[in-house]
Amino acid sequence: MTRSRSKQHAHIKDTHQQPLVYIVILNYGTADDVLELIESLCAVSYTRYHVVVIDNASPDDSVSVLKKRLPSTITLIANTENNGFAGGNNVGIRYALEKGADYCLLLNPDTVVHERFLDELISVAENPRAVEILAMEHKGVTPGMWGPRILYYDLDAPPTKAQSNIVYFDGGALNAMLTEGRPQNYRARVADLKRSKPFVCDYVTGAALLVSREVIEQIGLIPEEYFLYYEDTEWNIRAHRAGYASVTVPASIIWHKESRSTKKFSYNYLYYLTRNGYFLAMRNGNLWQRIAVYPFSFFKFLKQPVKWILIPSKRSFVKPIMRATFDFWRHRMGQRS
Repeated sequence: MTRSRSKQHAHIKDTHQQPLVYIVILNYGTADDVLELIESLCAVSYTRYHVVVIDNASPDDSVSVLKKRLPSTITLIANTENNGFAGGNNVGIRYALEKGADYCLLLNPDTVVHERFLDELISVAENPRAVEILAMEHKGVTPGMWGPRILYYDLDAPPTKAQSNIVYFDGGALNAMLTEGRPQNYRARVADLKRSKPFVCDYVTGAALLVSREVIEQIGLIPEEYFLYYEDTEWNIRAHRAGYASVTVPASIIWHKESRSTKKFSYNYLYYLTRNGYFLAMRNGNLWQRIAVYPFSFFKFLKQPVKWILIPSKRSFVKPIMRATFDFWRHRMGQRS
């Protein structure tokens, strides 16, 4: 939905109007979710944005469905092959930058947004006082990536009751090994949380990530070597190294339908999460983290036969975790063969 006219020439930010935001939605076989997300985006109060839907070579009829049912103001780009999370989103980011975007917002198709979610994100990103406060609290860093508070969308509830107040993601925290990220305030009730002002976190998830043009031009596009999972985390880390912070904005709210395109605890989920966690540490850790990841992965590998024998309910976890560890040791990244 175009709410403004795209700029066609060299990028000059107009300080007298709202920043131009390009919302990039990556679809892989979830056309119905995309359409529900678009419906919620139609109601947002922020006016200067454009939506780009990237179909990542869906194996179903997603492209034909979206062509028929998307508003004509939305740009639809159909990839000829599945380029993974990073590769697919990078197509949309390149398009957005070419059209003069001030900000890019990555948004998972299995989300629904609050009408003021984008206003809240942009108001923090553009507010000099908010930037100043965060800089004072965190040794002079400048915010460069922002994310909303993500709540659970209750798939079992009636449509009018589906938008829950239970936290799914409230900024991410990395473990000491740098091999695993965890959502903060996971499954907490919003009413029980005291923190309401923007705060710095280790990373904001690619499920809903606002990034400025300035940051993209300095750190580059999302790293594509991972294929699925942790590429967004490395992107955050690259921003940190360039002097930018990741910020969660609790006043900005969206709802997430957990693991629609990749089922939780499926083979792919376990494989990519395990393998890419090791690569995250190997590529971005300090010296001890890069050394420690090998014995750490070996110990986890040795646990799998024990799990097979003692915990029958988790036998389906064993093969993808062992395969992921083997591929890490062999330095095999990208899409699994």
